[in-house]
Amino acid sequence: MYQNNVADVLTYQETIDSKLSKRLYFLTVNNGKEVKVLKVIVQ
Repeated sequence: MYQNNVADVLTYQETIDSKLSKRLYFLTVNNGKEVKVLKVIVQ
């Protein structure tokens, strides 16, 4: 599991490690008011 906390930004970009296994991952984003879950497919 990987976690990164970022405060007070409108836009944030992070490179995903290319050594991840090929599969479906779920990315959870929480801004304190809303929680969004996104699917990320590594091919």
